[in-house]
Amino acid sequence: AGNIDDLNEAISFNRACLEVQPEHTPSLGGLAKCLWICSEATGRMALLDEAIIMFRTACAITDTSDPVRLQLMTDLATALTDRFTRSKQAIDLDEAVSMHRDVLESLSPSHPDRHSTLCNLGYALNRRFSNNSQMADLDEAILLLGEALELCPEYHSDRPIILRILASSLS
Repeated sequence: AGNIDDLNEAISFNRACLEVQPEHTPSLGGLAKCLWICSEATGRMALLDEAIIMFRTACAITDTSDPVRLQLMTDLATALTDRFTRSKQAIDLDEAVSMHRDVLESLSPSHPDRHSTLCNLGYALNRRFSNNSQMADLDEAILLLGEALELCPEYHSDRPIILRILASSLS
C-alpha cells in the first residue's frame, strides 16, 4: 500500500483495464483492493462501498472451482466487516459471517490457510456479539479462535493476531 497518489494511479490503471475487459477478474479484484485501501486512508465511505461492489462482481463472475474466488470472498467478507465497523449496519456483519462460513466450508481440514479463515470468522462473530449480545456468537467465536490457534504454527505472523482476538473474546 503506497501513498494516495499511487493508489489513485493504480485505481486509474485498473479502471482502464476494465474498460477494455469489463469482466477481467484480476482487474476487478485489484480495483476493489485499491479502493478499499484508499477508503481506509481517507475515511471515504463511498470508496469502500464501491470496493464492495467490485468484490461482489468479481465473486459473481469467477468460477466456483477457481481458488481465486475464495480469496475474493474473504476480501469481500473482510470489507463488509470493515463497513460494519464504520456504519454499524448489522446486515453487513451478517453477510460477512455467512461468507466466511462459505469459505471455511470450501477448505479442507488440512488447508494451509484454514487458521486464517477460522480467525476471520471468529473475529466477525466476536464483532457481531459486541453488537447483538448473543452468547452463541461469542461461544462460537471462542471455539473457532481456539481451533485457529491450534492450527497456526508457533512462529507464524498470524499467531499474535489470533491471540489478540481470542483474548478480546474472552474478556
